[in-house]
Amino acid sequence: MPWRLAVCCPGIRLQVCLSVAKLLTFVMLALPTLFCAACWPIATRTQKAWILFPITSLLVGFAATSMNAVGEAAIATSYYWILLFVLTFRTRSIAGQCLFLLICVPAYRLHEGTFVLTSALLLALALRTHSALDNSREKIFVGSASC
Repeated sequence: MPWRLAVCCPGIRLQVCLSVAKLLTFVMLALPTLFCAACWPIATRTQKAWILFPITSLLVGFAATSMNAVGEAAIATSYYWILLFVLTFRTRSIAGQCLFLLICVPAYRLHEGTFVLTSALLLALALRTHSALDNSREKIFVGSASC
């Protein structure tokens, strides 16, 4: 048995394990940037200035957490920016509301580093309840989104 075999993965060469590790590292470092970039097309044309918040979160928060092994917190936080942007800008139609509810499903299992944005998301839903008083479809959406 050559010495190049990985101890953790018998039968797989060390170079393959290192290549997979490099790929996973790249994905974990690129996902927060891609998620924050996805906020740009979500925002409406007149509200593009809101992109400053995810960019600031990415530049300040991601740099602080990349020194430690908490890369999943940056990914989860960037995912919450997408949730907040979809809720704020794209949930006036039934399709937007369905999209928001679908992308909320994985959010229940995200990192504990998202507790600040979770409260911001709940605050945005609480502000939507005022407009939901007149519209029954809006009541159903706000009720199911806040569960």
